[in-house]
This record gives sequence, structure tokens and C-alpha cells, in this order.
Amino acid sequence: MAPTVDRRRSADRYRGRGAGPRGDPPLHPGARCCPDRRAPAVGFVRAGAVPEPVDAVERECVSVAGRVATRVGLAVAKRECVRLPIAHRECVCEPECRAIGLAVREYGRRPAVTPAGAGTPEGSATSSVHAVSATAEIDAALTALVAARPPLMLVIDFDGTLAVGSRDPAVARIEPLAQRALRRLAALAAMWPDRLSLVVLTGRVVADVAARVRVGGVEYLGDHGLEHGRLPRGQRAERLVVTTDPVFDVHRDTAETLATAVAAELGTPPWLFVERKGPSVAFHVRQADDVPSARAAVVEAIGTVERRLGLVHGLAHYRGRSVVDLRPRDAGGKREAVERLITRDRPGAVAVLGDEMSDIDAFEGVIAARSAGGIIGVTLAVHGTSRPAPAELLALADLRLGGAHDVGRWLAALARRLEVEADPGR
Repeated sequence: MAPTVDRRRSADRYRGRGAGPRGDPPLHPGARCCPDRRAPAVGFVRAGAVPEPVDAVERECVSVAGRVATRVGLAVAKRECVRLPIAHRECVCEPECRAIGLAVREYGRRPAVTPAGAGTPEGSATSSVHAVSATAEIDAALTALVAARPPLMLVIDFDGTLAVGSRDPAVARIEPLAQRALRRLAALAAMWPDRLSLVVLTGRVVADVAARVRVGGVEYLGDHGLEHGRLPRGQRAERLVVTTDPVFDVHRDTAETLATAVAAELGTPPWLFVERKGPSVAFHVRQADDVPSARAAVVEAIGTVERRLGLVHGLAHYRGRSVVDLRPRDAGGKREAVERLITRDRPGAVAVLGDEMSDIDAFEGVIAARSAGGIIGVTLAVHGTSRPAPAELLALADLRLGGAHDVGRWLAALARRLEVEADPGR
């Protein structure tokens, strides 16, 4: 028998009037419930597209469900079904078919997106004016991740993802909702280590980002994977032990020389923020009035310093829109970091969240693993408050979120589903 829910409370959740029957926070409210079983389901209609005939949708749903139910079991389909809005459970076909069908249709195609706030009740806040994914797409991704073979791995960027992007990197703070959700997930990971693992992967050094996130039970990878530290639950971030492969120590003197000399060459402008990272160095220019021109000036100054000092080194430029990042050429980047994590932990599902050029590499790592088979991979691009995520990142994204607050909502919704799985009586 299919699970039953309070229809009135479930409908309220997706009309933006509060939490659903299981307490999940509303994600981009506005998706409607379907009183008519023959009406097209929200999840199958792209923005601006002509709705598919119900019969075609029904055939797709049943076909996918038949294939997947044999892999994950009908019980999983029925359990996940109750977490979808009424429109997804009842409008087209049987609950177990609809739930599992939505979950696996899936991430080889681009998501449907809607303008942030479109169809949203007046007063509902979104973090960005840029296009975001529809509620149906977001719910389908959550369903797929929870239903996949464990463990589930989350790989999350910091600046612009867990924290609202700031022109001054020194003042970045984690979004409170994201921090609370991350702590709930960390508690689950501690109780259930074979089910869930959490990774913060950032360009910042580990000591800096751990002090800003302040969540134990998380693996912190800094300098795009060059540094590593795992903060136990209950331990202060200041006591975190950070390790770096000593093979890259040969670059430390060069990085320090460039950090000092390039700033001097530019006249130490107020818009320049120099981040010393041991064997790497980053020149942030996001405080400049003209970011592209400032970035070009930094690149030119680096060349001038190298020629004047006769520097021959193994540092190379890394991706970035408002930063010039020099790091060891043979250290790899976020893609290599993600690939190492997948090889080490053999997860059944991976979700990676990011907002900038360096996250393209992390997305590519997940997409490559997904294409190889045996893994559910979801890539989530996060828009900034004043500018969208890079087009190159959006082209690889399965989902688009409106900002750090929406990341917090998404993490909280995932935490709630896993909490219910851990304790079905909740």
C-alpha cells in the first residue's frame, strides 16, 4: 500500500506557507499541487515548453520505474514517494513509479530552470535574481541521492556557496542556515559513517576555512585540494592539524617572493588582497571597480617581476574570474581532489556544490565518474548576490541555486530526509 500523507499540509508546503509534513524547509516555493490526475506533472514541464501528453509521460515513468525498482527495490520507491509533493505522487501514475521515475530520469540532461521568484508567493525571499532550478528538479535530485547506494558524499565550496560572496575575502562568513544544516549532517555522519561523508573543498587554506565554517566531523581540503585536515566533532578549529604533501615545499620561496614583489610592482593598491598559501599564492582583485582590468594588471605585474628577477618556477595560473591564483603546476586542482575522494571512498552518490571557475574542475570530476557508471552524480551551481555563476559552470550544472541561503535550504532538506531514514518514527 502506498504511503499516506496529510494532503492539506503537503500542499501548504509547496505553496510556500510553511514546512511540509516532515518538516522540510520550502525550497523555492511555488510548485502547485494537482487536483486533476490527468494534469501534467510539474517535474516534466520545462520553462516555456509545451506540456507533454500525459500518456507519454506515463509510459516514461512506468518504464523507468520498472528498470530502477529492480536495482533499489520497491520499498525504496515507496519510502521516497512520500517526500514528493502531491503533484508528483498522484497526477500521472502510481506513487512508487512516479517517485523513482522522477529520481532517475535524470542528470544527463539540463535541468528546467525558472526565474528566481517566478510563481513565488509575494514576500518569499530568493537569494538571487538569476535563473534557478524548479522545485521538482531539486526534489528529484534529493530523492536520487538518498535512494542511491551508500555512502553519499557531499563536496561543498565555501566562498559564494556556504558563505555569501564578499568583495573582501577577509570578512566572509558562513550562512547561518547552511552552518546549522551542516551540523545536522555532521551529526548523522558521525552516527552513520558508512552512510554519509562531508567535504569542504575550497581555494582558501584549511586553517582559515575551518575557522569560518566551525563544523566538526567535516573533512577540509584547502588550496583546491593541496591541503588536508579533518576536524573531529567537538574540537576547536584552531587545533586542527593540517597536512600538505612535502613534495610541493620547493615552491614556497617562489610563492613568497611573488607575493611581496607583485604587490610592490602594483604600488600596493587598496583593491588588492594577497593570500599567501605556502606553496601557492593568490592575488584577489574583487574589490576593484574594474575587476577585469585589475586582473589583467596583476598578470602583467607577475610577468614583469619574473623577468626582472629571472624567476623560473613551477607555479601555474589556475582558473578564476576575480583572482589570479598561482599554484604548483603538478598539484592538480579540484577535479583531481574530487577524483581522489571518489577513488578512496567509493561512494554510490556524490553531490558537488560550487559557484566559481575553479568549481568547473570539481563538476568535471563528478561528471566523469557518473559517465563511467555505478554512481549517481549531481552538480549544483550557485549564483552570487550580484552576478550569476559563470556560464561555463552553468553549462555543466544539473541544478542551479539562488545563493548561500538556498544552499542552506537544500542541505537542511537533505538532512531531514536522512534523519527520517535513520529514525523512521520521527
